[in-house]
Parts: sequence; structure tokens; C-alpha cells
Amino acid sequence: IMGVISQHVGDGTYLSCSAEAILNEPIDFLVLLDDLSQHELFETRLIMEPELAARAAERGTTEDLSALRNAMLAMERSKTTRDRLDADLAFHEAIFRASGNRICHLLFKGIHRTLLMSMRHLSNRVAMDQPLMFHRKIYAAIRKRNPEEARRTMREHISDARDLLVRSNSSE
Repeated sequence: IMGVISQHVGDGTYLSCSAEAILNEPIDFLVLLDDLSQHELFETRLIMEPELAARAAERGTTEDLSALRNAMLAMERSKTTRDRLDADLAFHEAIFRASGNRICHLLFKGIHRTLLMSMRHLSNRVAMDQPLMFHRKIYAAIRKRNPEEARRTMREHISDARDLLVRSNSSE
């Protein structure tokens, strides 16, 4: 059920070659079963993601910068909510990967995906300019190899998204 092994009829049973599928299921179940709040998810992001952005500024490769730039372009060109969310996920995943910490990459990819899917209803109410502005600033800081600026801007980005969610929930 968790994706640790897969069976192929007539071929055999194999261990999963990716921990991603194994980690996604428990994170999704934790959110559903333990009724983890969006506040807790944002708090976790505020604790960790600014540091991951700082490390991406220190460790990011040319390929990582290219992935960040491509995700921003995809967000600019997105026509649907799904495309916009996919581009947002791709941007943050590129930062997680660029941080050079595989555990954080796998964990936060799942956490961020869960949170963004729960925020899908906000996407139509928010101009794309706001998250895109933050993505551009974060990208610039990482490209300049400025960890303090990357850390500060990521913190502002996550705080802005959290505040938007709080305002949206209080107006409903």
C-alpha cells in the first residue's frame, strides 16, 4: 500500500527505487488522519524553507538555476489553476533539490504539495503577480549566491501566503 514494493505479474517483486512514493503516502495520511492544520504546515515551512533557500544560494548548480528559471517562466505562462500550481510546486521543489539535502527535498516536496492542493481554492482569488514577485526575488538571491537575502525573501513569501490564507478563511 505504501509503495515500498511493486509486483509485476510473471516478472517478480521489486523494491521501490524511489523514497518519494514511500514518503508521500504517510504525509498525506498524517494530514488527513491527524487533522494537521494549515497553521502547522505553514509553521513548519517557516522553520525550514528559508534555510533551504539559503542553502540553495550556497550550493545551487547551473542546472538548479535553470530549473528555477523554467518554473518561473511556466508560472508566467500558465493559463489554468492547475498549471499555476504545478509551476509553483516546481519552483519550490527546485529550491529543495538545490539545497543539497535529499531528506529535506523529499519531505518538503510532499508537505508543499499537500499545502498547495489545500490552497487551490485561493488561486483563483489571488493575482499571480504576488507569488511570482517573490519567486523572482528568491531566484535573484539564489543566483547572486546571497544566502541571507534568499532566507529573508523566502520567509516573507511564506508569511505572505499564510496571511493570505488567514484573511481568506476569516472572510468565508
